[in-house]
Amino acid sequence: MKITLKPRFVLFAVALLFCARAAFGQGEFQQTRGGKTFIWNGTPKPGETASWDGDRDKESYATGFGALTWYTANGSVYALYYGNMVHGKFEGAVNVHTNGRRAHAYFVDGGRVTGWARGPAPSKMTVPEEVIVEKLFSKQASVSPTGTPLWDVLGKVVDRHYPGAKLLPRLIVGFTDAPYFREHGAIAYGFGLFSRALTAEAMSGRFHGNDERVDVESLALTTQAWLDTCQLFLE
Repeated sequence: MKITLKPRFVLFAVALLFCARAAFGQGEFQQTRGGKTFIWNGTPKPGETASWDGDRDKESYATGFGALTWYTANGSVYALYYGNMVHGKFEGAVNVHTNGRRAHAYFVDGGRVTGWARGPAPSKMTVPEEVIVEKLFSKQASVSPTGTPLWDVLGKVVDRHYPGAKLLPRLIVGFTDAPYFREHGAIAYGFGLFSRALTAEAMSGRFHGNDERVDVESLALTTQAWLDTCQLFLE
């Protein structure tokens, strides 16, 4: 079956925020303070940064054993993790130092699969059988370039509602129809506008989480943004 897509630009109505910064849920890769290494952040918080004391692979992702330090938005250290990295994600036993205490847990693909236990990790800690992760589905990541006519229009729409705000390209871990459209040459972005009453952290907590919801003001803003996008793009 031959599929023909017209126009080449596809706009997705997914819960993404383009205001002063983008807000996405469910974790993301981010660069460390020096801008040389990518590490996985499973629970992003506004303004937080990290530094990695260890090696990088050929794609600049953290690799091997090392120390990952997390800083709050005001630059204060709030946690120090030590463990083995695989392509930017912790894998295996991980120790954490925070608030003067030490604890350990087991990580799989960057996610913690056991509860935190007091003290350092045992030398031969293994993941319990009941929390072994089985991969059921996997698809190669895709991306649409910035600097397109649609990207420029989205920037104008954002500035219309939030003067001075800039679009920031970000990657999310999740799944939409975007990869399939991109396979046929389309440009696909996730885009939405949210009320000033919502912080990026609050929006992340609502995105595919417990009590998932979007406030009425944000729905109205996003609806108007899509109408503005259509009008500007067709002019």
